[in-house]
Amino acid sequence: MGLFDFMKSKPKVSEKQKDNLFAELSEAQKERLLPAMREIAKQMFPNGYADVERGGKDISKIISGKLSEEKCRALLGAVKYLLLSAEDKSRDRIISSILMRGEGKITDNEAALIYRYLIDGDPVVRAAKEKNER
Repeated sequence: MGLFDFMKSKPKVSEKQKDNLFAELSEAQKERLLPAMREIAKQMFPNGYADVERGGKDISKIISGKLSEEKCRALLGAVKYLLLSAEDKSRDRIISSILMRGEGKITDNEAALIYRYLIDGDPVVRAAKEKNER
């Protein structure tokens, strides 16, 4: 990654385009991809969809309902995935991601609160952080 690559804005991808990206995969690719995606989801949300729902509702409360709960759940999944798998898990990197995904509706303070919620309140993220600190 070049020094100024972080300044480049990512092209917006519509939901239809996302669906098309998956549709363009061969059946064999889908068969290999789906089990991997399920395994990642199990690791991120050990209690299944209940974890996703609770986290989405908690984030919605933090931001006073500025985003739909569906978008809050998507934000939760994306940010939690970063916290668990990204090379750069720094506070600034994660808060930047939260702000980007917040559609301009989330303040810096709210993004910091979401970050703290995930770092302190999510047992999967907390366990991964403790493991990395050893």
